[in-house]
Amino acid sequence: MYNSYARTSGALSLTKGILENVIVSSSEKTLVHIHRIARIGVAATWIYHGLIPKVIFRDWSEMTLLHDLGVDIQFVPMLLQNMGYAEIAFGVLILTIWHGRWQLWATIGIMIGGLLSIAHHSPATFHAAFNPVSLNGLMLVLAVIGLLSQPPRTIKNQVVS
Repeated sequence: MYNSYARTSGALSLTKGILENVIVSSSEKTLVHIHRIARIGVAATWIYHGLIPKVIFRDWSEMTLLHDLGVDIQFVPMLLQNMGYAEIAFGVLILTIWHGRWQLWATIGIMIGGLLSIAHHSPATFHAAFNPVSLNGLMLVLAVIGLLSQPPRTIKNQVVS
C-alpha cells in the first residue's frame, strides 16, 4: 500500500513539475515574442522617420521644427538630412546589437527630450492630426515594453540584466 501511495505521489509531483516548466517556458516564449515585436517596432520607426520625411522627402513640417529651434534656414536641409541618416543608423543599431538595453533607454530619453523641446519651441504642432505626442508617446511606450520584456542574458551561468 505504501509503495502505491509513494508512486502516485511521485507521479503527481512529476506531473506538477512538468506543468510548471511548460507554463514558465510558455511565459518566457511570450516575453521573447513581445520583446521582439517591441524592439523591431522601435527600430522600424527610427528607420522610417529617418528615411522618409528627412532623407527622401525633406518634409516641410520637419524643416519647420528645426527652424523653430533656431537653426538658420540655409542649414536646415543639410541638418535634416544628417539627422535622418543618424536615425537610420540608430534603428539599425537597435536591430544589430540585439541584447543592448542602452538603445531603448536612449529612445526613451530622446522621446521625452523631443516632446519637451517641441512643446517649448513649436507648441502649435500639438493640435495637428499627426503630432509629437502620438509619435513620441508611442515610441516611448514601445521602448518601455521592450525593456520590460527583455529576457535576462546568461553568461557562464550568471544572469546579466
